[in-house]
Amino acid sequence: MVTRDLTVLLSGFSGEIRKEFRQLKREMRAQEEARQEKAAEGDGQEDENSETEEERRNALFKAYRDEQRLYTEKKKTQLKKGSQREQQTLAALAKFQAKLKEVQEREPASPEKEGEEEEGSDRWLAHALHFEEQGPVLARDAANVNPEEAYDISDPRNAMNQRRRDRKRKSHHSERRH
Repeated sequence: MVTRDLTVLLSGFSGEIRKEFRQLKREMRAQEEARQEKAAEGDGQEDENSETEEERRNALFKAYRDEQRLYTEKKKTQLKKGSQREQQTLAALAKFQAKLKEVQEREPASPEKEGEEEEGSDRWLAHALHFEEQGPVLARDAANVNPEEAYDISDPRNAMNQRRRDRKRKSHHSERRH
């Protein structure tokens, strides 16, 4: 009888514990979702004027964060895959080609001293690459061997081949003795 009362009492507690557990789980899930939404909204919307303590102390870290912000902004403006992105890329290519042609017309390629180059100049665009032209290198492919060239098809019984072998053998022996 006591055990029956105890099991009823424990089952009542376990029911309450389960209810409390579910309630806590819901609250934690709601907090996590709120935190994720806040992080999603806050991505990239960091206050530009707010500097962390570390940024104030370390100039290198500050420069790093500034550059990181710059590239995150560029990434946001960059188009995703598709025809618009292709058009943007082709427009950038056309702009570069026009600049290249303009620099080449303005400054014909001339030999220059190595120390004259300025950091931000466009003189490198006018440079012409000259090299010795080499004929095509004909590589032999093992798969494309002429069947006639693949094997030595000389008959060892042939008189001409026998004489050739004899000459080689005699010259080889005479070299050894000397």
